[in-house]
Amino acid sequence: MISLSLVFATLFFTSLGALVFIVIKKAPVLAKIPHESLQNQETFFVWVVRIAKTTFTALHPQRIKMYTVAQTARTLNIFRVLSFRMHRFVDAMAHTAKKKSQEMEHEHHLSSDARREEDDQRDESDTQDAK
Repeated sequence: MISLSLVFATLFFTSLGALVFIVIKKAPVLAKIPHESLQNQETFFVWVVRIAKTTFTALHPQRIKMYTVAQTARTLNIFRVLSFRMHRFVDAMAHTAKKKSQEMEHEHHLSSDARREEDDQRDESDTQDAK
């Protein structure tokens, strides 16, 4: 069986090799970018501020509230459907059990009636024999 540490080491060195390959392959392309175009790009700090503003706008409390209400309604609907299905399943099982119980009770009464008739016939024959 392959050792887990061997798998992780293989993944690590494969990833490291791929990273070195990409850097070596793309370094000449990156070096060809004109210096003037780099100055016109937004700085890292401006990029972070822009992403933070976008995130804050997306995470507006009203939007979060509406999302939470919608997800809660969806989850409750799923639980409602599941509870209806479970109720129907349990109801069907109870109906089947009741039906089998009634059949068994009916069979029990028939067998006990048959035994009573045999006992009555035996008693009648015993009383006739005794006379």
